[in-house]
Amino acid sequence: MKTGVFEKEEDGSVWCDLTDEGLDKKIVQRADGTAIQRIKDYPDVGGMLYTLGNEQDYHFQVLFLILKKLGFTRADNLYHLSYVMVDLPSGKMKSREVTMVDADDLIEDMSTTAEDISEELGKLDGYSESEKKALVKAFNSFYQNVSILGADNAIEKSFRVHLSNTVANTIKNAFGLLGIEVPERM
Repeated sequence: MKTGVFEKEEDGSVWCDLTDEGLDKKIVQRADGTAIQRIKDYPDVGGMLYTLGNEQDYHFQVLFLILKKLGFTRADNLYHLSYVMVDLPSGKMKSREVTMVDADDLIEDMSTTAEDISEELGKLDGYSESEKKALVKAFNSFYQNVSILGADNAIEKSFRVHLSNTVANTIKNAFGLLGIEVPERM
């Protein structure tokens, strides 16, 4: 209250006004004195990455704004990595119920699934296991580091598509010189 960040209402509840930031007033403590989750979420480390569903976007926007208003410089080192929806065989991923998967396990499962589908479609016929793994690893590295369709503008997107086609043709030609047939599509 002394900092002017919070306002106490007549009923005893405590609020933070975020209207200057384009939001509304947020309750941080109920009239009975119990704190709501935003306050309980305060991180006690120098930086934190929260990986939660996009239904939590607003919550973290509010949390990070309140921490910045309070003058916590480490609030600049807090990030919310938002995902749309992870549908597991066991149901929706929920952190509170600990129905989560390890990211490495998820990537491995996705790679295995992609390889299985490519095998079923005959896209990897003629490749040794080490060649298949190298292709998967190279593509995964490129895809992780350079988003083709997620480029910032149309020129960048067009360039990345053209670059990808040029690289694909170069690889196809190089394999052809070595007598190795490449699939039309991966």
